[in-house]
Amino acid sequence: MTGADKKPDYQIEWIAPDRDLTDLVNTFYIVRMGAGVMTDMMPAYSAQLLMFVEGHAVMHFPGSEPRRSEPIGFNAPLLQAIPFEVHGPLLQVGASLTPLGWVMLSGRPADEVNNCSVGPDRVLSDDHIRKLRVQIETCRTQQVEPQSLCAVIGDILRAAKAKPRPTHEQLVATINRWLAGSLNPKLEELYSQTSFSTRQVQRLCKHYFGVPPVQLLARYRAVRAAMLLSNENLSEDMRDEVLGAYYDQAHLIRDVRRYTGRTPKGFSEKSISQDTLNPVAHGRNANALLSNPRSKYRKQSR
Repeated sequence: MTGADKKPDYQIEWIAPDRDLTDLVNTFYIVRMGAGVMTDMMPAYSAQLLMFVEGHAVMHFPGSEPRRSEPIGFNAPLLQAIPFEVHGPLLQVGASLTPLGWVMLSGRPADEVNNCSVGPDRVLSDDHIRKLRVQIETCRTQQVEPQSLCAVIGDILRAAKAKPRPTHEQLVATINRWLAGSLNPKLEELYSQTSFSTRQVQRLCKHYFGVPPVQLLARYRAVRAAMLLSNENLSEDMRDEVLGAYYDQAHLIRDVRRYTGRTPKGFSEKSISQDTLNPVAHGRNANALLSNPRSKYRKQSR
């Protein structure tokens, strides 16, 4: 590999949210990268609040021109893998939002606003945007550490959030438990676990997750398979269980590529997108991605 081909070094620091923010935030994170450009695929991932102290990213959303990041902005929920580039030197602070968090903050259903960038003025008040800009500048001039920006974001999210209906919260929790029940849960099991009608469950699932349950299951199953298969210490039994969740290997490869942007053979290469498959990047919702045999994810080396 030549110097021109060498990828810049990077680091990601995950920061768990305070307990009172876990309904809104999966995790906070800080990304640092040296000079250069890194091209990658972002898996179907949750909505993000992004703050760029240094550097920028370019997202290639489907059906639109490449979108360069602003110092403050949001990525709406991704329903498929999206190509992107990161230009360094980079210092980025972000928050991965839960399905409830995105809808509560933005007021925009995930099935109507997804796979796109959203300006901060469409989500946050002018005062909150000004406060974040001040924090970015103080961090850029090294008056504060990047970790302090996470605390500021947390305070703004607390002030900005609107409480959803309790029945909606319960349904989102039920959907997450259903997804966590197995690698390939049955739709009938979800419908039997809620007092909502089948049509209401489908509508509200689209509202918060962007797609109805059958498509949501396909996405979570693919990301879950990628997460598990990327673990070099995965047991043979668990590997067989992952493969058994698909009709054949061709279907596995197709879905994993659609939702993660790579085939299972590509998981060994370190990358930013690979790091988003780390369970810690999904907070308490990692259970829905790891499914019930969570201990198997940590199996000893073969």
